[in-house]
Formats: sequence, C-alpha cells, structure tokens
Amino acid sequence: MYENIGKVVIVNYVAKPTGIIPRELEKLLSKMIVRSTCQVQVAALLTNNCDIVLSTGWNHAGSDGLGEHAEIHCLKRANRRRVVGATLWVAARRKRNGRTVTAKPCERCQSHLQGCWVVYRDERGIWMRLGTPQHMV
Repeated sequence: MYENIGKVVIVNYVAKPTGIIPRELEKLLSKMIVRSTCQVQVAALLTNNCDIVLSTGWNHAGSDGLGEHAEIHCLKRANRRRVVGATLWVAARRKRNGRTVTAKPCERCQSHLQGCWVVYRDERGIWMRLGTPQHMV
C-alpha cells in the first residue's frame, strides 16, 4: 500500500527516504546543533506545512542535570496548538569528529511526538520520515 504525501512515499507507514530537505532548514539545523554540549549533538526543528519554523531545540543537560532530548526541548518551546500536523526535523552528529549519526527519536520521545510528522537524518545523511502521526491513522 503506497501513499504519496509530497516529500516522501510511505509504504505501510514505515520510514522511507524523504528526498531533499529545504536548504534553509538544513542550514538552520547546522547552526542549532552546535548549541549542544553533549558528546552526540542533536538538534530539532518544528515546522509547519510551509516550512516556517515554529520552534527549535537541542539536547542539553537540562534544568535537573539529567539531560533533555532535543525533541522534547523543541516541543516545550513550541505553541502546543501548532504542533498537530507539523513536521519535526531531527539531526545528530558526534561532537569529537562532526560525523553524522542516526537521529531517530527514542521511544520515549516518539510517544510525545504523536500528532506531528517526524523526519530524521540517518548516518548516511539521508532524511527519513518516521511512521505517520497518530491523528492521521
């Protein structure tokens, strides 16, 4: 079963390549990722369907010192009424050498991301869309 949703073709709602991320968003993610002081630096951008940035986030130590994932940081900074139907872009790299690593959100983060599309960069630099938002099933 195939569904064409513009930036990606989803087969049975599993991750498939999205094609090309808008250049401006990739540049912004590159600027955001350096804000992380963690060994694996992660940045997240929440955009609407016109690729207008609604919120940004990066992984960091958090107010409790236990760490906060970039996806959660981005959602906390977002207007909750705009999250449904939005797209969360997530990228990660190793701090020591700048090498790209897979930025697929963990299960805990995925549970908080219901209602929005999630697109993450894998270790090859290919953008992948994760599943489908809960409200669209």
